[in-house]
Amino acid sequence: MLFVYPAGSQVSKIDSLTNLTGTQKGEELASTYLKLAKEYLYVAPDKALEFSRKAFPVATKSEKPELESLANLTLGSSLVSVGNFVEGKSYIESGLRIAKKINHAEYICTGLNALAVYHMNTGDYNKAISLFYECIKQAKVGKLERQEAMVRFNVGAIFTSMGKWSEGLKEFKYALEYFKKAEDEPFISRTMMNIAVNYSSWGDHEMSLFYYGKSLDYLKRVGDMAGEASTLNNIGEIYKEKGNYEKALNYYQKSLDIALKLKSKLHEAVPLIGKGEAYWLMKDYDLAEQYSKEALEIFQSMQMTEGIARSCHILGEVSLARDKINDAFDFAFKSKELADSSGIKDLQGKVCLLISKTYEKNGKIAEAFRYFKEYSTIEDSLFNGKHSQQLAQFRSEMELQDKESQIEILQKDNQIKDLELKKQRTRVLLLIGGIILLLALLVTIFSMNRMKKKANALLLQKNNKILEQHEELVKLSETKDMFLAIIGHDLRNPIGAFKDTLDQLADYPEMFPEEVRRELVGELRKEAENTYFLLDNMLIWAKSQKSCLQLKMEPLRIGELIESNILLNKRFAENKNIKLVHQPGGNFIVLADQNMASLILRNLISNAIKFTRNGGEINILSRAVDNGFVELSVVDNGVGISEEMKNQIFNKHRHTSTYGTNNEKGSGLGLMLCSEFVEQNGGTISVDSTVGEGSVFRFTLKRYKK
Repeated sequence: MLFVYPAGSQVSKIDSLTNLTGTQKGEELASTYLKLAKEYLYVAPDKALEFSRKAFPVATKSEKPELESLANLTLGSSLVSVGNFVEGKSYIESGLRIAKKINHAEYICTGLNALAVYHMNTGDYNKAISLFYECIKQAKVGKLERQEAMVRFNVGAIFTSMGKWSEGLKEFKYALEYFKKAEDEPFISRTMMNIAVNYSSWGDHEMSLFYYGKSLDYLKRVGDMAGEASTLNNIGEIYKEKGNYEKALNYYQKSLDIALKLKSKLHEAVPLIGKGEAYWLMKDYDLAEQYSKEALEIFQSMQMTEGIARSCHILGEVSLARDKINDAFDFAFKSKELADSSGIKDLQGKVCLLISKTYEKNGKIAEAFRYFKEYSTIEDSLFNGKHSQQLAQFRSEMELQDKESQIEILQKDNQIKDLELKKQRTRVLLLIGGIILLLALLVTIFSMNRMKKKANALLLQKNNKILEQHEELVKLSETKDMFLAIIGHDLRNPIGAFKDTLDQLADYPEMFPEEVRRELVGELRKEAENTYFLLDNMLIWAKSQKSCLQLKMEPLRIGELIESNILLNKRFAENKNIKLVHQPGGNFIVLADQNMASLILRNLISNAIKFTRNGGEINILSRAVDNGFVELSVVDNGVGISEEMKNQIFNKHRHTSTYGTNNEKGSGLGLMLCSEFVEQNGGTISVDSTVGEGSVFRFTLKRYKK
């Protein structure tokens, strides 16, 4: 079933109108809603219906007959566009009555046109033509050229549906000339589509596809989904006529997909009947019946005569193919009755042929011959010589118009080119003068720029030097502050206590028995060793901050490194009865600075001893990890570290003193050194700890590759 496009509003202004709705209210907003509905009417009918319904209550209470008439006409047209013909008709008639009462020529034309479209869709073509001609008469009186062209467009559509193709082409030609003169591209596109429908009816598939292609390009570009759905359906009809059923079904499905988005019953039903006919021709009678019945149900709900008639025809053909003679007669005669009342000639011929074949199968040859003769008469009337001559003449006129348009465009192009050449010569002269001035200016700018660059380079050099000095001073200041903090807190107290104890031993020896004296000497020795260890760390850290330490990377055996540092810390561990256990994971060799690696391990073991209870155990492990590194872990079962402290222990800007399980003083400097030295050796350091259960310090060094 070919979809003939009726005239509606053009696709434009939608964005600007939508923007206005946020700033308006009352009658002004209702008027904007009606304008939006008009723009959406044949692009997205469901949106047109939505805006019409929003505007209607305000418009009908406005006491402005023009607004009330337009609201009724727009709502009625929107309902017809989505396939709700009966309800739509009542609103159109109300709007037309008001328009006639106030003698509003434009709205009278709009109402007559909408009412004619209703009768056209419901199959009363004679009534539709009568209303269209009344509308043309009204448009001429009111000098409404656009309205007249749109009505002539619709008359062409109805003549095409009735099989009066030459008359239809004549009306389309009139409309196309106006739309081209008005540069109305949306209606040029829609007229092209209906001309394509007309050519398709003649069987001129080549010209039909040409016009469909021109129409479809524009419809896609502007987002006219309703027009796109109709065009895709009609292209499917051509491929069905050519016997390419698979391609036809593909186009029908594309049309149906868009129709479902539009929520338009009319656009949904038309490709369904197309699919039904295609499957009948492919002899897939189950699918043919399924799609034809779906289409019939929708057409019946809309009371659309042509759709009902065409659905019954296909169902009759399917019944005949299945030898259901009675069903075939029922569907065929119902289709013929509707086709005869509407004057749809191509369908009248098809149904007569169906009835003839059914009578023949039923053995009634005389009746079969009578209907075959009627079929032949109709076909002859459709394709007589006069019609063919008119088509050829119209085709020649169209081609001539196209050539004249091309010549006119070429002439305009030549005039534009001549003007461009004159302008170009003037521009060249101005350009030469400008270039000379520009060159002089560039030479001056270049000279000044060179001087400026030299000055900037010198300034940048001095700024960089000042910045380096500033950073060095900040670094030295931080080092000084750290030193003062440690000296003032972590060194002053133990040295002061050391001095006080020695003073008492020297001044009052008789107060200290031998056993107490030995114990004090042991404590003093331990304090001296801790203080020495702290001073050693401070000096190494100070050197690292001043970049005095030279990194000397060399192969080191992990086992030897661990054993030597266990030995260095052994006496401290024995004082607390702590076991130091080396658990080798392999005979690994790493590439690192020996002094730094030793200091890292010594500090981590010392730290673990400090925070492990008497009788505890410390394990030193090694293992290979990904990316060519060896991981060393110092695992204790000591007091653990809180989450807050874990975030601070490697931060050199946050110095925190702590005390071990036997009140051993810790400055935190050792762990900062560990962090810096691990980083300088290309590794990473981390800690996992649970308060009350112990800690695991891990660091990585690069594995040596021979």
